[in-house]
Amino acid sequence: ILLLTGMSASPPVAIPSVAPRSIVSMSLGDLPTDPRAYQGVWSLILYEQPLRDLSKSQTLALETWLSSGGRMIILGGLHYALYQEPALRRFLPVRVLGLKRFSSLPSLERAYGKPVRFQGTLPVQDSRIVEGRALVEEKGIPIVVEATRGKGRVFYLSADVGRGPLSRWEGLPLLFKDLLGSPPEKEPRAHAAWDEAVFFRLLSGSSLFASPVPVLSFLLGF
Repeated sequence: ILLLTGMSASPPVAIPSVAPRSIVSMSLGDLPTDPRAYQGVWSLILYEQPLRDLSKSQTLALETWLSSGGRMIILGGLHYALYQEPALRRFLPVRVLGLKRFSSLPSLERAYGKPVRFQGTLPVQDSRIVEGRALVEEKGIPIVVEATRGKGRVFYLSADVGRGPLSRWEGLPLLFKDLLGSPPEKEPRAHAAWDEAVFFRLLSGSSLFASPVPVLSFLLGF
């Protein structure tokens, strides 16, 4: 699983020995220019990562991998203007308009059976679907969107799970389980097991909220 984030910090986290997958955090410039180099990549996760510096060959390789069965997960963030840039917008199944503030997220709570606790209001990217369908929405605003690209799939999450309070939400492991889906069939079946206890230990044992990129700490548990 490749993780690209525009945030500069990558806090070290001990990866549990039972972790079924490895997360590789890389810079935009390291993305391959040949789609064959994506062999073995299950998913690519973008978090507040501008793509304007992608070369044409990198963009073509990424699009080829995606349409051939790749899986891209785009995590929303506070800096919504990044998601309005043409280079990233070409991969998004939505058009990002700005930010909305919610006093609660009951649809997300119902979907994953875990309360979302916060004080005041929670900013969520305001968007309109241009392709695909909303898996979770709140008052007409899509929260989780799924779209197909050839044989591949793109998932967009409008809520910022890289910062508190959602970085500490108990439903986050279940949400990422849905977003990442099942591993490719060629992988050993034993690797497909999800140990939720590991995720909760990571969440409770790490200072996620204090980290500049707490979502990275969480994802390393995969």
